[in-house]
Amino acid sequence: MKLFMNKPTFEILKKIINSQGKPLTIVDLMQKYEISSRTFYNYINEINYYLKDSRINGSVLIENDALITDMDDDAFPYLSSLMNSMSFSEYKLSNEERHSIIILTLLSSNSAVKKQRFEDVLLVSRTSIINDMRSVKNFFSKRNISFKENIHQGLEIECDEKARRKATIDLLISRVFNDLEDSIYPLSPYNSFISSYLKLDKSRIVCEDAIKRCETEMDVELSDQSYYYLITILSYIVSRLKSGNQMIREMEEARKDKVFVFAERLFSRLEDITAYSYTEVEFLSEMIREYVFQDPSSNSAYMDNSYLQLIVKDLLETLSFYFKTNLAEDGDLLSFLVAHIDSCQRRISNAEEFSNPFLSQVITKYEDHFAVLKKNIYILENSLSISFNDDEIALILMHILASIERRKNSDYAPRIVIACGSGAATSNFLAALIRANFKVNIISVSSLHNTLSVIRNDNVDLIISTVPFSVPDVPVVVVDPYLRSEDKRNIQHALNSISMQAVHLDPKDMPAIEDAISVYTEGFTGFQDIINENLIKLNANARNWKEAIIASGELLLWEKCISVNYLQQMVQLVDKYGPYIVIANGIAFAHASPSQGSLRNGISVVRLDEPIVFGKEEFDPVRIVVGCSILDSPENINILLKIMKIIKDPSFYETVNHAKHKTDILKIFKETNDSHE
Repeated sequence: MKLFMNKPTFEILKKIINSQGKPLTIVDLMQKYEISSRTFYNYINEINYYLKDSRINGSVLIENDALITDMDDDAFPYLSSLMNSMSFSEYKLSNEERHSIIILTLLSSNSAVKKQRFEDVLLVSRTSIINDMRSVKNFFSKRNISFKENIHQGLEIECDEKARRKATIDLLISRVFNDLEDSIYPLSPYNSFISSYLKLDKSRIVCEDAIKRCETEMDVELSDQSYYYLITILSYIVSRLKSGNQMIREMEEARKDKVFVFAERLFSRLEDITAYSYTEVEFLSEMIREYVFQDPSSNSAYMDNSYLQLIVKDLLETLSFYFKTNLAEDGDLLSFLVAHIDSCQRRISNAEEFSNPFLSQVITKYEDHFAVLKKNIYILENSLSISFNDDEIALILMHILASIERRKNSDYAPRIVIACGSGAATSNFLAALIRANFKVNIISVSSLHNTLSVIRNDNVDLIISTVPFSVPDVPVVVVDPYLRSEDKRNIQHALNSISMQAVHLDPKDMPAIEDAISVYTEGFTGFQDIINENLIKLNANARNWKEAIIASGELLLWEKCISVNYLQQMVQLVDKYGPYIVIANGIAFAHASPSQGSLRNGISVVRLDEPIVFGKEEFDPVRIVVGCSILDSPENINILLKIMKIIKDPSFYETVNHAKHKTDILKIFKETNDSHE
């Protein structure tokens, strides 16, 4: 009996191979492939028949609602190779897979294709091909592509190169490589055939290299999904160009934003494409917006943060010219604004009311700065397809001003040692470059063997070396003697980290604070002045942990408990140290160092509409975020300790989680006041 694999059985076996025998949850697999338990068990039987027929020692087993295998480790690479070379005689194509191959064949052909060719390639009858025509016709009809069916000549389509490419890319993304696993070996015969037929595999490596180089050069990090989508799109475009199919120039004006620059940079990094037209860049940037960065104007629910990062950086680079400071180099500001504007965009799209209590103050005191930002806010508006009012613009400006002030007031010059394995000339040249580019105090230019002696006898913040090595307790940045752009970014990142070390509440101190809660309860002054209804928000909408922290911090900002810089640091500390602020089941305690802008004592309580994963498995997901601003003075230590005691009590989570009104939450703190009067 001839054994066939199909898409679900192939993918389940592929998951087993790539998990290296680790258990797979059966419920997750059934949900992914939308199949019943009976169908699932039939698939497992078919997989075991295939393993036996292929003379693989071992089988797939079901144990405690999980899928496991008793195959030897040596069997996995052999099985992967076997599956990767599978043909359509061993793999049963689904109707959709068959339709996709027919459509892609027609899209890539400049002449008619006879039905006999499809019968031979797909190993199906003429009747099956005839029945497939309805779906094929519908596909082309929806895209206004002319489809002709001639008894003698065969099947043929008529359209321009742009329509042909768009239809192909749409099908590749939606039906062929729509899952990350579709690009991971072993490839199914379906994916493998299409990749080979369209010659995607010929350009894949050079396209991967171009994308990685552009990510580094433009300081963009694509998500895995976006990365694989872009590889597919770029490989296909390169294949079309190599086969002589060029885009015809259109009269529409190109949208020359950061995405266009990114697309242009990609073409320039393709080693086997030496000539490309302006029109090709236009088309690639259009595809990147639609499928990779998911332009918000496409009404998609998903938008890769890489897109936001690009346009926010574009805004900061533009403002840098007017404000005479390199805002784009402030990684903390860039990271925060990406999270803030993502949240802001959704707030505007949902028509949520927002009033900035500092609007008149900002416009009065920073009239010129406000005018510059308002003049250039179109960079965000055009890219996000939304409009920012003065309240929103003033809030963005407040964050930018905090960055300018932070950079201006940073008087401390980190103490640097330059370690070099080559001669004195190279060392001194590197030292001159570093002095020209950074505000640092170079206390020594040493050979590698003298560096340890310098560290022992002096306080050193950072070592910059031309040779990889490590020393205890002092960070090392390895650079090229001629200081490339990437080296400058790495040095700046290290210097930013140094400046933060003196201004944060170290997470290592948290256990000690928690242990002291039961001791320091005397002299408590009460909560009546530090929390009110304006500092409570129920059912806040947040898509990630950054937005959740911003929601709690903005409440403190509006009540003038904290500065903008403090709010930014609330996010940056978690970015740097991880989710240490998640201190109890479903509760995060967001804060920063008082020296970063705590203006008066205050606490905020935010209950999220949907729980958010912060990354601390023990207490995730987080539903409640408590923001905190406590002035740095001995008399305030009891307030901080009391807050910690309240929010770590299990009854706090239950009360806040089920609260119908803000007064229900205020009651918790009032009762605490009453018990200590």
